[in-house]
Amino acid sequence: MTTFTQNDILCFMKTVYTYGVFDLLHTGHLELLREAKELGDKLIVGIFTDEVSTSFKRPPIIVHQQRMDMIKPLSFVDEVVSQDEL
Repeated sequence: MTTFTQNDILCFMKTVYTYGVFDLLHTGHLELLREAKELGDKLIVGIFTDEVSTSFKRPPIIVHQQRMDMIKPLSFVDEVVSQDEL
């Protein structure tokens, strides 16, 4: 019988990273995140800062921290980080 250490298990895990503005959260966002989670073992979601978002589209309606707070409790999201560059 083979015994695996915590480091061995981490080596086998696949992490998926996706990012976006996620302003005005809708079912399309939820489906994207669910499908992203199915691609691996851990899903990390980067949320664009207000400044980054404004650099390529309109300013977000919902401020950055609140957008992060909306994504964090989703059961298929493992970690939420701030995305401060494109």
